[in-house]
Amino acid sequence: MIIWIDGTLGIGKTTVALKIKERVPDSEVEYLDSDFYFGEMLRVMVANAEKNHCFPAIRGLSPQTNKDFSAYFRKIIEEKVKGTKNLIISMALIEMQCKEEIFDYLANRHKNILHIILTASKDTIRNRIEFDDNKRDKKTALETLEENISFLDRNFPDTLRVDTDKKSICDIADEIIKIVKFDE
Repeated sequence: MIIWIDGTLGIGKTTVALKIKERVPDSEVEYLDSDFYFGEMLRVMVANAEKNHCFPAIRGLSPQTNKDFSAYFRKIIEEKVKGTKNLIISMALIEMQCKEEIFDYLANRHKNILHIILTASKDTIRNRIEFDDNKRDKKTALETLEENISFLDRNFPDTLRVDTDKKSICDIADEIIKIVKFDE
């Protein structure tokens, strides 16, 4: 099964996914962080460009908008899903390209995808972004918050949502663990 943890930038997808991974035996789940793999892909592109004395051809500045990343990450997911019981992916599906080229593609090939969107009030999300120690682009996360919420609502109206307002990371992870039923 693929468990896709989705939501706006700054909602806490990575933190929740890591907490689930911590609470579920390694034999039950493997975790893929889109930001990590995007960084890895960029490092390889830059190293290859330096080796060839040219500029890297980076076609999109985020995992959601980079054409090369869509194919790269999709391939990684397909390889990993073959060898693991459950695969947790944390990635914001907030751009049409990402939705179509990664998520829709996988949903058509792998019927066993549980898509969960983390939600919270806009004030809660803004506070999480402001106090996030992660070195992400807080300005972009704040500027695109309403647009991202709207995109998720329009494109995934029937997707399971987990409200994260006034809940601890442990409570959110436990709620998702109960939904997934890892031990069955």
